[in-house]
Amino acid sequence: MITNSTIKSLVLIILISISVQGFSQELTSIVEKPVSNSISNSNLRTNSIVMLGVGTSLVNRDIIAPEMENFIQVQFKHFIFNSINVNGNLKKFDIKNYDFDTNGFLSGDLNIEWYMSKNRKLSPFIYLGPGILTSYDFEDQNYKVQGGLGLDYLIANKIAIVASV
Repeated sequence: MITNSTIKSLVLIILISISVQGFSQELTSIVEKPVSNSISNSNLRTNSIVMLGVGTSLVNRDIIAPEMENFIQVQFKHFIFNSINVNGNLKKFDIKNYDFDTNGFLSGDLNIEWYMSKNRKLSPFIYLGPGILTSYDFEDQNYKVQGGLGLDYLIANKIAIVASV
């Protein structure tokens, strides 16, 4: 006949084996990560980016006595593929000379950018796109096509320094 202590021992053995099996399955699920989670396939940059820029504008050699004036830029980027983004920006800047009044301008651009190393902190990029340059009163409008090179360096999780020519 089965005694009461034998039943308790069997129940204890079954409970221990169930908990060990559950623990081992949890460990294997942690160890077996898919390749898509590796650092080489992860993105350091987000898919949508808002950039703000401030600075000065200074015209060299076109004006006899140029002065530094305000420069403000707002830009929005959205990655449509892993390394290619479409971005639009709006810039406001002034040009001042002692002999003339301050002339203000607005510039709008729509560019396509290709990041060569999006998964690294420092990434060079190439951009190309059309734009418009107009005076504040919208009397003078000039259309343009621009292209160039740039560097994007992530200094923190969501903060970067960008330089382009």
